[in-house]
Amino acid sequence: MKAWFSPTLAALFVGLFAAAAFAAEGRRGEGQRPDPEAVFKKLDANGDGKVSKEEWMKSPMAQRNEEAAKKRFDAMDTDKDGFLTLDEFKAGRRGGGEGKREEPKKEK
Repeated sequence: MKAWFSPTLAALFVGLFAAAAFAAEGRRGEGQRPDPEAVFKKLDANGDGKVSKEEWMKSPMAQRNEEAAKKRFDAMDTDKDGFLTLDEFKAGRRGGGEGKREEPKKEK
């Protein structure tokens, strides 16, 4: 009985640890979008409560398609102050704002 108990218990702890790590990342599960507040917090590198265009351009989206990232930022920055607030960011992720999300350009 002891032979299977230790590996089973170890696997259980590894599974629980992985689930906790996923939750800490702000993800809800595979196929679902990350929590917008967690993403915003990661983008807000200096922790001032807003995302500058400079911070935005360091995002994974900007690394894939710089031009689309610039347009997306400009569309989500509804008050045109050069920063995204959490509310602007959430609205933009829901499809609000003035522009639609652009898919990255595929290289051939």
